[in-house]
Amino acid sequence: MPMSKLASPPTDLAVRRAPTFVDVVTERAALGGGTAYTFVSPGRDQRPSLTFAELDARARSVGALLAGRGLGGERVLVLLPPGLDYVVAFLGCLYAGAVAVPLYPPSGGKYTARHAAVLTDSQPAAALVPGDQLPRAAELAEELRAPGLPLLAVDGDLPPAGDWRRPGIDGDTLAFLQYTSGSTGTPRGVRVTHRNLVVNSAQIQERFGSGPDTGVVSWLPPYHDMGLIGGILQPVYAGAPVTLMSPTAFITRPLLWLELVSELGAAISGGPNFAYDLCLDRIPEEKLAGLDLSQWQVAFNGAEPVRARTLERFAERMAPLGFRREAFFPCYGLAEATLMVSGRRVAGERLAETFDADSLGPGRRPEPAPGGLPVVDCGPVAADLDLTVADAATGRPCDPGTVGEIWVAGENVADGYWGHPDTGGTFGARLPGDPRRHLRTGDYGFVRDGRLHVTGRSKDLIVVRGRNHYPQDLETTALAAHDGLRRGAAAFAVERDGREEICLVVETAHGHVAETADAVIGAVRAALVREHDVAPGTVALVRPGVIPRTTSGKIQRSATRAAFTDGTLPVVRRSDTDAPQPQAAPAAPAAAADAG
Repeated sequence: MPMSKLASPPTDLAVRRAPTFVDVVTERAALGGGTAYTFVSPGRDQRPSLTFAELDARARSVGALLAGRGLGGERVLVLLPPGLDYVVAFLGCLYAGAVAVPLYPPSGGKYTARHAAVLTDSQPAAALVPGDQLPRAAELAEELRAPGLPLLAVDGDLPPAGDWRRPGIDGDTLAFLQYTSGSTGTPRGVRVTHRNLVVNSAQIQERFGSGPDTGVVSWLPPYHDMGLIGGILQPVYAGAPVTLMSPTAFITRPLLWLELVSELGAAISGGPNFAYDLCLDRIPEEKLAGLDLSQWQVAFNGAEPVRARTLERFAERMAPLGFRREAFFPCYGLAEATLMVSGRRVAGERLAETFDADSLGPGRRPEPAPGGLPVVDCGPVAADLDLTVADAATGRPCDPGTVGEIWVAGENVADGYWGHPDTGGTFGARLPGDPRRHLRTGDYGFVRDGRLHVTGRSKDLIVVRGRNHYPQDLETTALAAHDGLRRGAAAFAVERDGREEICLVVETAHGHVAETADAVIGAVRAALVREHDVAPGTVALVRPGVIPRTTSGKIQRSATRAAFTDGTLPVVRRSDTDAPQPQAAPAAPAAAADAG
C-alpha cells in the first residue's frame, strides 16, 4: 500500500513565485514528477491517468484551439461530465487567456434553473463539450436554450501542443467565474483572478501540509469551488497526485470513497458534512471489513455547517479501521474568497464547545454552557488573510469575542460578481481607519482563542419574539430528536395571524411513515422546547430527498419555504398549533451576498 505523509510547504520556488495558474502547471510539468490525475469509474478495470507533462501538453492543445477561435478574454463554458477531460478543458481555457465557466451538461435533456441562471448571466462565447456530443451539437444547444452557441470538442482533432503561445496574462487576469451554490438566492459568478487562485492554493497548502508525497482522493463536483479548487487545482500547486471519482458514483455508493482512501493510502480527502452522514447512513457494517483508513490524515469538512455530532459518530465507527479523530479538519470558506478562509486539524483538541443558545445572537458574547449548543471551532485564519468580526449595521469592529458579521481581506478575495456592480458594498466594505477592501461574507461568527467559530448566515437568521435563532441549530436538534429522522431538515419563519412562527420541515428515514409520524413530531417539538425554549408553529414530515438542495447538496431553505407556503411540498404528516394556513413571512434583511 502506498504510504502518504504530510509534507512541509513546497520548496519549488518556481511554483511558489508563479504569477498565474498557467505558470503553476507549466512549472510543475517542467519539474517532472509522476501522475497528476487518475479517474476511477465503478465497474471498470481501466483507470485513465495523466502525468503532469501530459496534462500540460493537452492543456496547451486546447488553449491553442480556443486562441485560434479568437476566444481569449471571452467566457467559455466547461460543459463536460466529471473526469480527466473536465480538468483539461478548464485548464485549456486558462491557457488561452479565456475565462472558464464551470458547469455540467444537461442530463437527458434536463435543463435546470442553474443552467438558465449561468448562461443568462455569463453570456458565453463558446462551450467545450465531449467529442461524442458534437453530432448532436444543435440539439444540445437547444437543450441549453442557447441556439447558435459554438460547441468545441475537448477530445477531438486538436492543434499540436507546439502551436500554443502563452497569452498576455498576469495575476490580475480573470481566470474563471465560480457561480455560487444558490442556497440563499440566484447563483452569481464570482470573478476569480489568477492571483486569487494562486494565493489561496498556497494558503490551503500551508494549512494542509500537502505535497508530492500526499495522495488526494476527491469525489467532489468539479463545477463547485470545493471540488474544483480543493480537489483538482490546489493539488497541482502542491504537486500532489489526485484520484478522482464522480459525485454520482459517491452518492450511489459512498463505500467507494472509503475503499479508494483505503486502497491508495490517501492522506487528504473530505467533503461537506452530509458526505460523512451518508457514509454512516448508507454503508452496512459488514461492508467496512478489511478497510484501512490509518493513512487518512486530513479529513476536511466544509461548504456547509460542520456538525460535531456527525464527526464524533464517524470517528467512533471508523476507529476500528484505523481512522483517527485527529484527522478531522473543520474549515470555513466561500467562493467569494476563492475557497478557504480558515481551518485546522483537530490534532487531539476538542471539535466543538457548547454555548448557551441565547448568547449566540449578533452583538452577544457567547457564554460556555455544559449541554448547550455545540459550535465547531473552524481554526485560525489562513496565512496573509485578515479577518474582522464586525457589526453588520454600523460597519465597526465588534468587541473581542462578540458575535458579528465575518469580514475578510486578502489577496485571495475576489473583486466582485460578473455583471453585477457592487452596489451593496459586499466586496468593498471599509473598516474605520483601514483603506483596504473587505468582503462582507454574510455569515455570523465570533473569534475565541484565535479560532473562528461560525454561527450561521445573516439571510437565514430567524427572529421570533425578539429572540434570534440560527436555522441550522434548530435543524440539528430536530434531527437528533428521533431515530426515524434522516439528515435533511429545513427551518424557516412563516407568518400567521400577523406574527412570525417557526416552521420545521424534516425528512423521515426509510421505513418511518405515517404510523410513526405522531411520535416523531412529538419528539421534535419536545426537543426544540427543551434545547431552544421555542415551540415551532408547524412541524412537517416529508420523505427522504424531498427537501430542495443545491447541486452541491446544500439545503435550500428559501425554496423549501416557498414550496411549503404554496402547497406544493409533498408532506407525509404535519402538525400545527391552532392557527390558519401560514403565509410566507418576509425574509430576514440581508447583510451580504450569497456564499458559495
